[in-house]
Amino acid sequence: RRITFMIGNGFDLHLGMKTRFTDMYEGYIQSPSEDIVIQRFKEDLKESAGERYEKWSDFEIAMAAHAKDFTNENDFIKCVRSFKMYLGGYLKLEQDRFNTELQKLTREEICDEARKSVDSFYKFNTPNVTNAIDRIKSSSKSLSYSIINFNYTEVSDKIMKTAGCFYFDPIHIHGRLSGDIVLGIDNVDQFGSIPFVLSRKMNRAFIKPAFNKEFDENRAAKAASLIERSDVICVYGMSFGDSDLTWIMNLHEWIKKDKMHHLFYFGKQNAERGSAWVSDLLMDAEEERKRTILNKLSLEEELFEDQVHVPLTADIFDYQSLISKKKETSISEEKKAELLNRLNAALVESPIN
Repeated sequence: RRITFMIGNGFDLHLGMKTRFTDMYEGYIQSPSEDIVIQRFKEDLKESAGERYEKWSDFEIAMAAHAKDFTNENDFIKCVRSFKMYLGGYLKLEQDRFNTELQKLTREEICDEARKSVDSFYKFNTPNVTNAIDRIKSSSKSLSYSIINFNYTEVSDKIMKTAGCFYFDPIHIHGRLSGDIVLGIDNVDQFGSIPFVLSRKMNRAFIKPAFNKEFDENRAAKAASLIERSDVICVYGMSFGDSDLTWIMNLHEWIKKDKMHHLFYFGKQNAERGSAWVSDLLMDAEEERKRTILNKLSLEEELFEDQVHVPLTADIFDYQSLISKKKETSISEEKKAELLNRLNAALVESPIN
């Protein structure tokens, strides 16, 4: 049996990292550039982006549409590479900042949260769902875990490696900061009409599957194989944008293949735990969220609604709360030490006879 986690930018956001497009694009457009083509691109981005590109896929699709405004592919590629260079540096700073924060936790604390999250991600649904996954887990002597990571950052890798309580061999399907960053769209049709012929150079510069095919076709094949061989998939923090259409269709086929396949979707829409007192209300809310997910996966609600689950009251991989508690404890200890120092100083100045 196999359980696969598909991790998107929502994972990093939940850790407190500022990794949205809107977090970094202002810094990029304000960075100096001597190249007139890149500077014009930054000015266009300033006028067109704003808050409209809430998800990275929004920017990637918009960038493909913007290709028609370039006179040749070399200028377009130059701007893409300029943006990726800045993006890599920005994300590296965010990753380093979080890794410093993570050092506030002990290895045991990191492991406990990882184990709780991996073991219990499905236990925030109805007993019917929980029992179904328990049966899948108990029906085999061996249970394998996998991670398909859509992030460039490697913080989830570090967490699992530090914890050491589960064996994962993560696949970074879009590359990683320590290697390659793959930015772009899913297929050539998403470019629309452009005034120049698309070459192989252009395709690998901004079509993610095309780059993977030339650079490392094995990682895409391994990821597709993991999805196909999974019994349960937990999608954490992925927006299911059009720039990842290949993987959306992989999930579409995987769910249709077997009625015993279960997909869990973790987004930012978690409800208050107190709502669990009104279980039918939670089920209504989950049904509404499921409708959205099924629509993105192009699946008929009446046929596949029992295979898709949105644990509204779950909060897994909650390292931000653990770190915040550590900070509060540290501040309390500092205040206590300060008060003791003041008291000692007062006693020295006014000794008790």
